[in-house]
Amino acid sequence: MNTVYLEKESRRVSLAFQLVDAYSDSVITEAVEVYLTGIVQRPIHTDEGYIIYMDLPAGEYEVKASGRYFDFFESLSLDTTTFNALTGPHVIQMRPRVDYPFKADATLVRGIVRDQDGVPVAGARVEVVNGTDFAITDALGRCVFFFEPATESIDLTLNITASGFQSETVAMVVPVGETTSFNSTLVNLSAPNRAVLSGVIRDGYGNPISQARVGFQGTDISTITDARGNYTISCVLGGSSQSMTIELNRDGYVNASVSRVLTAGQNTVFNHTMSYLPSWETIGFFVATRTTNHQVLNDVLVEVLEKNWACYTSGSDGRVRFFDNSVIEGGENVTVRMSKPGYVTRIEHVTLRSDRWTDLTYRLSSG
Repeated sequence: MNTVYLEKESRRVSLAFQLVDAYSDSVITEAVEVYLTGIVQRPIHTDEGYIIYMDLPAGEYEVKASGRYFDFFESLSLDTTTFNALTGPHVIQMRPRVDYPFKADATLVRGIVRDQDGVPVAGARVEVVNGTDFAITDALGRCVFFFEPATESIDLTLNITASGFQSETVAMVVPVGETTSFNSTLVNLSAPNRAVLSGVIRDGYGNPISQARVGFQGTDISTITDARGNYTISCVLGGSSQSMTIELNRDGYVNASVSRVLTAGQNTVFNHTMSYLPSWETIGFFVATRTTNHQVLNDVLVEVLEKNWACYTSGSDGRVRFFDNSVIEGGENVTVRMSKPGYVTRIEHVTLRSDRWTDLTYRLSSG
């Protein structure tokens, strides 16, 4: 009788990690594609959400992962020579994609990044200023940020960059339990003789003018200032430099035309102060914000919800000014919302008059 010797195979755990949902802080058990650079071996997936690689050659490996609802943007370097099974697996936070099933009352910021022709910019990096969180836009130029838990409004500034494009900064106030949206236009600097113009439009009191139209005379190129009066616009020049006439228009203000020499491949900063029309030529209203002890309160986001108006208070009087010659005879009811991080959001229902100015002052309580 022949004796058969069976040799027991000994296998070694080289790497083990768990993928964690950064939103819910729970282990991801759904199918997620995981890649190690230079390795074709498929990992072992356990019911507990562990991902295990066996018998890898000693060395460092970069991990990349993606799933239906998740992305892992940064390449994480793991060293098999330092892995210790007794200390547990590496934990990798997976960021939700834009189609992730967030809770209905989640505090979110959703954005779309496009170029000046309206084409989505994929792979743009959208980074929280003075923070560590960031997102990478998908093939449709979309990104999402979540803030959990959030107990008060968030004053958020995002810096948006992409290779070959002019960077842009977007600022907003994010209310708790709501979705705040933004659209960003990045200027493609690779186009021949393309020049960029950017700046801030204010009134005589230093307050930003939102919804002002800034454009180049004789062209269809124009843009609208945001709630802080900021704008960015670009055009293709006829040569390395060219004098362009900038036109500025806004209801309630005197239209302006100013010439500037633009240089291809450069950003020219153009700030401008617009003058008010005489009071008999326009109708509108003021909103001024104060603290409870009557101090001027600036950087308050004032929104007129029915009109889709938004502007931040600033200047020595803490006011914003809105103009509207379309108010119906007898008056029009609107909702005014005032918000600032560190203060209780205030909502007021106001009647705008069609025959005279409306001047309002509100006090915001800290909390």
